[in-house]
Amino acid sequence: MMKKTLLFILTLTLLNPLAAQWRCKSEIGSYLKPITKENGSFSWAFELLVSGAVIDHYVATNDFAILALQYQKKQHKLYLEGGIKFYNIYDFKNNLNPYHLRPGFKELFYQFSDQNWGKLKVGIQSMRSNDDYLLNERVLGITYKVPLKTGAISLNAGTVKKDFSINGTFCTTGFLYDIMPDKVRPIVGNGLGQSNFAMVSYDFKPMFKKKEVSEFEEFSEFESEVDQKKSVSLENLGIVAYSEFGSWIPKPVTLAGLYASIDFGHQFYLFPEVLYQVYQDSSVQVQNGMIYSLKLVKRVNWKNGDQTQLNIHYIGYEGFKGNSMAMNSFSNIFGGTVLRLDVPELPFIKTGIRHIIEGKTEQSFAHNMELKLYGTTQIGTQNMWELDGEIGKTFHFDKYMKFSVLLNLQYAYLVAPFDGISNPNRGAHLFRIESRITF
Repeated sequence: MMKKTLLFILTLTLLNPLAAQWRCKSEIGSYLKPITKENGSFSWAFELLVSGAVIDHYVATNDFAILALQYQKKQHKLYLEGGIKFYNIYDFKNNLNPYHLRPGFKELFYQFSDQNWGKLKVGIQSMRSNDDYLLNERVLGITYKVPLKTGAISLNAGTVKKDFSINGTFCTTGFLYDIMPDKVRPIVGNGLGQSNFAMVSYDFKPMFKKKEVSEFEEFSEFESEVDQKKSVSLENLGIVAYSEFGSWIPKPVTLAGLYASIDFGHQFYLFPEVLYQVYQDSSVQVQNGMIYSLKLVKRVNWKNGDQTQLNIHYIGYEGFKGNSMAMNSFSNIFGGTVLRLDVPELPFIKTGIRHIIEGKTEQSFAHNMELKLYGTTQIGTQNMWELDGEIGKTFHFDKYMKFSVLLNLQYAYLVAPFDGISNPNRGAHLFRIESRITF
């Protein structure tokens, strides 16, 4: 029973990257090592990323140098992750060549963890709600998770600023591939306190037992055990309340609802969610509606050791009045590397396939090579869509110094109104290469 629960948790975690390939994800945390042999409390790691892309009549480069420092002693942890970003955009149609050099932080927080009292984290941090829709952001705020006998309570609150947000100026390709004029963007403040949120959720997990496994435990991406369970079971049932407010939020919005995780056996999983939304528009009228999210996941373990994950995710909104629309700003449910369809473009569908090649031996070139194919389609008046393909592999070197080199190639084709929202759709190609060195 416990192995099946762990397998379900890691499957949900594993499929998340399929829907958000554009973000500056990092593996630097897994390469932390002691600064000195005498004192293991202080550790460090360094990462260098170099990437370039061609899309439509633009050439873009995006380079990072990131340093991670950590102090950890028993239940206490201080963590810093930041560095310098250089990005350059060359518009060879209009002969424009703007470039930027920008320092910034990805993480800067204090964390306290206890088996009975839970986990408290304060500072600049990545926050993700336990559901599939509401919150996926980097914020200056507080997170508190309390494990219970059959689940957990989570409290999240913070302020979001463009300097460190997921779709902000430091850690995103949003400003590189932002080639569609007039595209509506979620609201993110320029200063602290301008765009804020608060959220509370409770997750009921029938198979979760506080004394046997911690909610905060980390697992490897792949488990050798294959889930053979055939019966349907409810793995998680959650209830959540969420609100956004601040001087840059002209229409403060509140959402509340239910979400669930259902295991159908044979490694089929369903993640339904429904949220009720209410806000006040400029005409002092109360607008309300329902947000629907439905994700289906299938995982396959092949006899040769290869592994495949497939998912399809529909997100939609139904307003109770003619002008009502989804209003929350920090979901970051982006569909597509370039399109980055988000809440203003609802409804849309995201799909993804990820295949990991085992290889004959650990030394073989194909070992742990990843193939990805994912796409997104808007269901509405604009009918924008994008299809992405990637091939990548991480090479690990441990003989003299522990470090890794990631090489990744990506191609995308998309159709969208590149010349302005009121203009017809047209197609464009993206070619991208990325190299990431972590040690």
